[in-house]
Amino acid sequence: MRNLKSAHHVGLVVRDLDFSMRWYQEKFGFKLRSQDHLPDLGLKIAYIRLGDFELELFESQSFKPLTEPEMDLLPSLQYQGIRHLAFATDDCDAAWDELDSLGIERHIAPTNNGALGVRYCFAKDPDGILLEFVQIL
Repeated sequence: MRNLKSAHHVGLVVRDLDFSMRWYQEKFGFKLRSQDHLPDLGLKIAYIRLGDFELELFESQSFKPLTEPEMDLLPSLQYQGIRHLAFATDDCDAAWDELDSLGIERHIAPTNNGALGVRYCFAKDPDGILLEFVQIL
């Protein structure tokens, strides 16, 4: 398609919509754009925005948590689908330290991948969703 502009959002299924909205707002500065409640479908939905990027958060009455392998980077790569959400940073090491000061569960310490030209680290959100913080080298 030639008329695509950019990626718009990523959808995440969360255990508790209100808690996750607050968590992403308080920890990373996301702002609420809109939300809806679809009782016939058993869904609550919210769009939260950071700059030009949005997360679409879903709370489902039939929520099923991630399995242990899906919450660990290397084992999760055996499964089809999106494996993590990545944020750009100018300083991966400073992001790592800030994650700790914010009380966010850290997962993989800052690591260089020279072949890809990045330094990255990983953390987890309250539902175990992997979050990557990437610095271009």
